[in-house]
Amino acid sequence: MYTGKETGVAPERNQGLRIVLDLCTKELKGRNVTDENFFTTYQLGQMLLKRKMTMIGTIRKNKTLIPHTLLDVKDKPLFSSTFAFTTDTIMVSYIQQKNKCVNLQNTLHKTKEI
Repeated sequence: MYTGKETGVAPERNQGLRIVLDLCTKELKGRNVTDENFFTTYQLGQMLLKRKMTMIGTIRKNKTLIPHTLLDVKDKPLFSSTFAFTTDTIMVSYIQQKNKCVNLQNTLHKTKEI
């Protein structure tokens, strides 16, 4: 959701995080948020878990918390997946084209089942 640029104000940092947290009120407790790469960050996933919500979304490759094993796509077979786990988050790198991948972050599921 884009509400327009405010004049005379410095560019906002973490705008995607703020927007999702503003929209996810206490009434949505127990729900899952599905978002795209502008909004998805590891920090957002952790904040939603504290609010008893989960998240699934694509994540940009330039985010600092993505493990390098997920970003290294050279010589990986097409349609293969690489997983990275923490206690409450799964990140997946899916090779959709030669030398290109889609990265996903997930706090809903706990296993590597596809």
